[in-house]
This record gives sequence, C-alpha cells and structure tokens, in this order.
Amino acid sequence: EAPPRLFFAYVSFAPPGREGDALIRQAADRLRALGLYADAAALLDHQVSKRLRGLERSRVAADLAEMQLQAKSPDAALRSLRSTRIAGLDTETNARRRLIEATALARLGKNEAAAALLEAAASPSERALRAAIHWEARRWSAAADDYAFLFAATPADSEAALRAATAFLLAGDRAGYRDFANSAAEQLSGTREGDLIKSMGDVDRDAFLSTFMDKYHALYADKAAR
Repeated sequence: EAPPRLFFAYVSFAPPGREGDALIRQAADRLRALGLYADAAALLDHQVSKRLRGLERSRVAADLAEMQLQAKSPDAALRSLRSTRIAGLDTETNARRRLIEATALARLGKNEAAAALLEAAASPSERALRAAIHWEARRWSAAADDYAFLFAATPADSEAALRAATAFLLAGDRAGYRDFANSAAEQLSGTREGDLIKSMGDVDRDAFLSTFMDKYHALYADKAAR
C-alpha cells in the first residue's frame, strides 16, 4: 500500500475547483479504507478550512467530523461541526450533522446534551442513539419508549425488544411491560429472546436485577461467539 505521505501530495498538486476537491476526497476515502482515520481527517480538514465555502463546506464538514470520531477525537468532531454551522442546509444534511454531534457529545460523557439534541429524533438512527444514551444514563422510562419504538419499526431487532422489556421493568412500569411483552413475545415466538421476555415479569424487581441481566449478557455473549 502507498504510504500516507503520498496521499498528502494530493493537497499540494490538486488544482483549484471541483476537480481538485474530488481528488482530495478520493485520497481521503483511500486513507479511510486503510483504517488511517487521522490522516484522512487531516486531508478533509485542509479542504474544509482552506478550499470550500458555503453549503458544500458544511456538508464536507460532516464527513470530516465522522472521520474524527473514527479517529477517536470527539472534541475535534464537535469543533468541525460547530465552526461550519450555516443556514439553508437540506434536511438530510442537517439530520446527519445532528446525529454526528450527538454521538460526539455522548462519547465525551455529555449525555444530557446529547439527549437534548435528539429530543425531536425522527430517524431510526437518531432514535437508536437516543435509546442507547437513555439506557446508559439509566433513564429507564425514556429508554423503554425508544427501544419499543425501534422494535415496532424493525420486529427482527430482538435486542431492542429485550432492552425495551428490561427498561419497562426497571422503570417500575409493569403495565407497560405487560402490554409490550404480550406483543413482542408473540412476534418472537420460538426464540430464546421471546421466551426470556415472557418470563421476565414473573420475578420481583430485586430478583430481576440479580438474575435477568446475567441471562441477558450470557445470551448476547453466546451470539457474539458464533
């Protein structure tokens, strides 16, 4: 494979305008494919800070921020997004930038800010991130609602179903659990997850906390090992 320094020659020799920008993007994509995320981000950062303006700059900044997340630099990702905010972006680009910003905030441990950013989450990817944030923060009622939504949208997502059922019980919402479990267990009939969801309501909260999570982790550890 070509060493990273050769890709940086694209910056020096790339002509101005769209053709040069396309060459830089190709070089960044190649570095990304090699797993050299920090190097790829450096190319895109040059493009965002030196070559692009307006709407295109904000769009490419989303690519840059995503690359910086892959390079484990959430602080840099936030700076890239916040320094390129602009009115007039299309809905899809705005949603993508919002998701990346919320991810960066969550990785920095700023769960409150991340959840607030996703308060009006509409897309499944935004809802999934918000659900994970609520789960991590032990906001069980909010996590239950989000995971139940995700399972309704994708009935094959058995992990979302398990997390929804778990969160309902941890929130102390046994009525919510029963309504959800009746539907989810039927859709997951014949699976280990379906059987587990049906059995969860048979124990009190303390017993649930001490035994169910062990079963939950064992189930997904077994799947990961396959």
